[in-house]
Amino acid sequence: MNREKAAAQGRLDSYRKYAPDVPANAQPVLTSKFVAARAQSKATAKARMPKRPTVLPPPDVPLTRICPRCFLETPIIGDCQNCD
Repeated sequence: MNREKAAAQGRLDSYRKYAPDVPANAQPVLTSKFVAARAQSKATAKARMPKRPTVLPPPDVPLTRICPRCFLETPIIGDCQNCD
């Protein structure tokens, strides 16, 4: 990557020296071939990564209930521990 950036800077310097129409605010640009190769390597590296397992949300089933007499949270199965 550093080599490619140095090469881009060298190209820009030579354009500034020998080409009369280079803008003053021109920036070094990587070659399209290098950018395409880097994008391809990132895509293949991403494809080789293991897939994350999908975690399903818990079902919408209450695990507790509210006692109608004392309004305390009690287990779904069984009687209220406070009232009975």
